[in-house]
Amino acid sequence: TGVSAAPHLKRLIEKFAPENVQVRVLPVANHFFGETVTVTGLLTGGDILAALTEENVGDAEEILLCRVTLRHEGDLFLDDMSIDQFCEKAPLPVRLADTDGQALYDILNGRDAT
Repeated sequence: TGVSAAPHLKRLIEKFAPENVQVRVLPVANHFFGETVTVTGLLTGGDILAALTEENVGDAEEILLCRVTLRHEGDLFLDDMSIDQFCEKAPLPVRLADTDGQALYDILNGRDAT
């Protein structure tokens, strides 16, 4: 997630995630546009991949990625990396999530169809 959204997202997860679900919110620095740009929708595939270090995701099972990081067609990041390329390079399976509270709630509670 973009750096500015991380605290808000952490609060939502703490409030709505079931006790048996552990989620780590990973703020991602935007090196492509500059670190003062903190909007999740302006993150690139390369910047997200750079944040997915062993230290950050070592014990995780999957990566939950906001669809807003992809263009409208859902296939490319702003740095022209395709979602397929991203998934090949990612250290864990990737699941895309719509960017709204209901979608997050559904995923956290096992009601996600994607």
